[in-house]
Amino acid sequence: MQCQNRGKALHHPNSSVPQVLRGSRPRQVYSKLKQLGKPSLVQTFVAAPQEVRPSEGETVQAPPQNQDVHNPALLTNERAASKKQPFTWTKQWYPVAVVADTDTSRPHAVRMLGGKYVLWCDSKGEWHCQQDRCPHRLAPLSEGKIEADTLQCSYHGWRFRGDGTCAAIPQAPPALHDTMTASPRSCVTSFPVSIKHGLIWVWPDNSPDRFVVAAGHELAPEAPPEQGKDGLTWYTFLPWFARLFPYSMDTLFDNTLDPSHVPWSHHSVIGDRTKVTPIQMEILEPVSPKGLKTSYFTLNREATATGLSDKPDPATVHLQFRAPNTLVYDTYRHDGTRTKLLAYVTPTKPGECMVIAQTWDTRPTLLDKLPLPIPPWYAHQIFLKAADGDMVLLKEQEVTVPELPKGWREFHMPTRADVGVRMWREWLERYTNGTSSGPYQLASAAEQQQAPLEARKMTKEQLLDRFNQHVKHCPHCSGALNTFKASTWVAGVAAAVFAQLSLLSALKLAGPAAAAAAATAGSAAANAATAATLSLGPLSLPLHVVWAAVFAVASAACIKLALASNNTARAFVFEDYVHAHI
Repeated sequence: MQCQNRGKALHHPNSSVPQVLRGSRPRQVYSKLKQLGKPSLVQTFVAAPQEVRPSEGETVQAPPQNQDVHNPALLTNERAASKKQPFTWTKQWYPVAVVADTDTSRPHAVRMLGGKYVLWCDSKGEWHCQQDRCPHRLAPLSEGKIEADTLQCSYHGWRFRGDGTCAAIPQAPPALHDTMTASPRSCVTSFPVSIKHGLIWVWPDNSPDRFVVAAGHELAPEAPPEQGKDGLTWYTFLPWFARLFPYSMDTLFDNTLDPSHVPWSHHSVIGDRTKVTPIQMEILEPVSPKGLKTSYFTLNREATATGLSDKPDPATVHLQFRAPNTLVYDTYRHDGTRTKLLAYVTPTKPGECMVIAQTWDTRPTLLDKLPLPIPPWYAHQIFLKAADGDMVLLKEQEVTVPELPKGWREFHMPTRADVGVRMWREWLERYTNGTSSGPYQLASAAEQQQAPLEARKMTKEQLLDRFNQHVKHCPHCSGALNTFKASTWVAGVAAAVFAQLSLLSALKLAGPAAAAAAATAGSAAANAATAATLSLGPLSLPLHVVWAAVFAVASAACIKLALASNNTARAFVFEDYVHAHI
């Protein structure tokens, strides 16, 4: 489609237009006006693009969407953009697990940048990360076990120390054992590991000096809020929450740096589409190797225990991306209180990334005021529901973008609400050549080629697969799931027993069969004193009828409990999200 309001040469009806500007390209206007000392004309040319027309008979292509002619502050500096500054993805710290949620009795398979690693802990509580491949026959070490402070391969029993050196080769003759284990080919590559903010961080670079370089690199500069700093007390009912997302890191930051989607994609969960105001995003820190930072004002809605109220809750939000993997939402409410959302993103494999996030607030909610802390699985359910809201939408975007002639530049982003997305894409263009392959550079060529094909085949159940994306990795949620499964079974059995007792009581059945059934239930009431009556004022009922009613009510209550437990258990596995019904 041809652009009808932007031209190659400028022809403006304003008689005060200097001759030197005529024939200029749009991107040259701003700098020329500044040189001429005519700032009053800047707004004329930038804010009124409808006056910029192509020459007669001229065909004009629209400029890339990341060049916002409506705002000179966002115009791309061509000279700076042309200087591609390489970003070394492997020489960075990435969080791979929550310490409190990770079982120390067994090794764990983790993915970073497309590479495969194994994470394990020794008896001293020290965590180790190594290449998930035994040098013997390439079996995955994550399927092994921890034995005598070493990682043992389950295929042939080779064992490796935390530094990657080989500790044992069971097949080696005693006379040659030390020689064979000392061979560099018998070792596995080990990577720097650090613990900070309750998370396990790994440096996935295999350079010879990796431990020295990693030790000198700042780890997680954006940290959880410090209690008492600036006189603030912070509350949180949510422990660290980790989830795998079935789309790439670039798509995830497209989404998280775009706050205007929240009331629409997450309506009734963390937003309300019936009360939306435009977001006028401003730039606080321009794109640099360190990242970017924006700011915007929002009227917000005051959060309550039952949802969002109609009471305005105005705030200024600072939205920040810190390379390579940190997202910060710092909300400054106008009543002096604050909220902070901190999220770390780890690219795992092509078409997937992991988010570890937590929120804090200086204004305690009803959940913070409860005498007992709420169970972590309940808080995680809130995050799971929120994340489900745009999962299908984002995956469709991701599989569509590579098929378009201009890729992500097909995005039409005319408003200031999209400033964060444009800046993020500029960061990718400038430091990673604008592709998502950088964060997944350690993946095999076959896996990178297969990822788009597999993405196209994903069903909605796979996209919203809460169990494999979070629950099976989280001890809180997996434990709760097992509890609800057990309660479903117990309540179902109890419902059946009470129903049988109710029937026996109603029919006044006697004899060995009835007695056995009553004994099995632990009650003789169903077959006892059948001739007795219960007087309730003027109403007199046979006692067996009363017992039948009591057992029937108990059975109904157990059925309701079983259904509720079953529905809750299902929510840990999959819950459909239909925007039309919300």
